[in-house]
Amino acid sequence: MKIALAQMNSHLGAFEKNFQSTLDFVFKAHQRGCELVVFPEASMFGYHPVDLLERPGVVKEQLKFLKKLSSKIPNGVGVLVGAITESPLKSGKLYNNSAVFLQKSKKPKIFPKQLLPTYDVFDEGRHIEPGKIEKNVFKFKGRKILVTICEDIWAWPNDHHGKRSPYVSN
Repeated sequence: MKIALAQMNSHLGAFEKNFQSTLDFVFKAHQRGCELVVFPEASMFGYHPVDLLERPGVVKEQLKFLKKLSSKIPNGVGVLVGAITESPLKSGKLYNNSAVFLQKSKKPKIFPKQLLPTYDVFDEGRHIEPGKIEKNVFKFKGRKILVTICEDIWAWPNDHHGKRSPYVSN
């Protein structure tokens, strides 16, 4: 599988601009024969939204552009894009910091970040509900893919004593 890693500078709250940049990258990658295009954390919203998450209408606006993106991507291409999504839980924080897997005409798959930074300038735990990384696995084009976001890949506890991560199975 040919995978494109999209390097882009998202602009906080500039959903139309971020949408257009994302779509441009997807079409360029598709023209080059890529089947999966992977975007940075919170690429649709801009990182990090902090107090903008106190305005539900702002998140809903970003979600409209996410839905629009899903309808515009070419057939046969998978897109993993960073977005702020609504938490499905009845209690806890309202939002997840997620990677969203999109394919044309298919229901999006949402993979929330588990390990939320709350140090230095970061305070994700204030507005973001953590996910469960063991649920962030999906199949695409016959491949099993584990989705991790930032700390999820490098801040795992080191308690498996040289064995494979408990989050990855054969």
